Amino acid sequence: MKKVLFFFFFLITFTCHSQNRYYSGYQFSDSIMHQFIIDSAKGDQYCISEAATKLSFINNYKDDLIVWDKGNDPVFPSVVDKWITIKYKPINAKDYIIERAKKEKIIIINEAHHQPIHRVFTESLLEELYKEGYRYFGLEAVNKSDKRLNERKYPLILTSGWYINQSQGGNLVRKALQLGYYVFGYDTMHGLQPKDREIFEAKNIKAVLDKDPNAKMIIHCGYGHLIESDYPELGKVMAGRLIEYTGINPFTIDQVSLTEHSSPEFENAFYKAFDLNYYAVFTDSSGNLYNGSGQVNSHDCNVYHPRTKWVDGRPNWVFENNRSAVYITDRIHLKFPCLVYAFYINEDFKYIPVPTDIIELKNKTDKIALSLDRSSFFIMAQDVEGNKQEFNLFIPKKQ
Repeated sequence: MKKVLFFFFFLITFTCHSQNRYYSGYQFSDSIMHQFIIDSAKGDQYCISEAATKLSFINNYKDDLIVWDKGNDPVFPSVVDKWITIKYKPINAKDYIIERAKKEKIIIINEAHHQPIHRVFTESLLEELYKEGYRYFGLEAVNKSDKRLNERKYPLILTSGWYINQSQGGNLVRKALQLGYYVFGYDTMHGLQPKDREIFEAKNIKAVLDKDPNAKMIIHCGYGHLIESDYPELGKVMAGRLIEYTGINPFTIDQVSLTEHSSPEFENAFYKAFDLNYYAVFTDSSGNLYNGSGQVNSHDCNVYHPRTKWVDGRPNWVFENNRSAVYITDRIHLKFPCLVYAFYINEDFKYIPVPTDIIELKNKTDKIALSLDRSSFFIMAQDVEGNKQEFNLFIPKKQ
């Protein structure tokens, strides 16, 4: 069974450009950066997002942000920005969202596909939202074709969705399934024009509501799909179309704008005005939410994400949601660099599940920990020549 897993990982890791550009698997940082340089020289318009996403797959967060910002221009503050920071005050984002959720029917929350912290924050909401009656979790990143996802209870590398192969994406789906959500995909990447894609997404979400009119649902999308008002050149995007088709006004939450970049020069001026150690939303003295755009119907609020602190060689947020640091470097007997994958031992390896964590160790002295919860794991390490090492790891529950 494990031989099957290793065959597929060898194939995935060393196939840099499959026929489908949206899947090429887990690769070493040097390989990703080398291909990025080649593609950049050719003027490939997709190479920045592709390289940043692949770096996020192996949890190379620093290089992920650096590559992403190669496609951004510096942001300069204005007088208006300074005035707004005085007008709005931060409050705990999770507390506000859970309380607001009591009177909502649909919550739409977005992510930047290269930013795993957005998935970590969404995961932190799931349990409390379930208690408030939310039972459906729709994700743009989940493949509609994975018909057995809810039965299986864990995502697969080859079928569940490309972005879900990033470990925090896979863990987000796992958590929802474990809690009892019905998880569904609603997007397509096959042949639709941008405007038609937005309509397709909204109609797929509406179809779930048609089957269960009392449903309360969370929709996890990318970037601007949460915009409620008209969108340039598209008329309306998914959220706006959903309002049109259902008459339901969703609670829309942006995570993208108020998140760190590789350097402050690329960051939102409002974001740079604060230095908080908690996730926050912002309200004025009348209780109105800051939404960044100034448009009432753009989206409802922005979530501020604290700046990353580095702990055990990793961003501190990878250890949220009841996960702990586990060092395994001294157990690796391969050449370096190597990729280390952690799988839940109770997930069937013949289907190639998404790893719960991945790290890249550049040398024997690398102080980089795996982020694991208290469970049993199958650990696989693989070097650039395809040599591999495997062992089991058990982390007992706290007494």
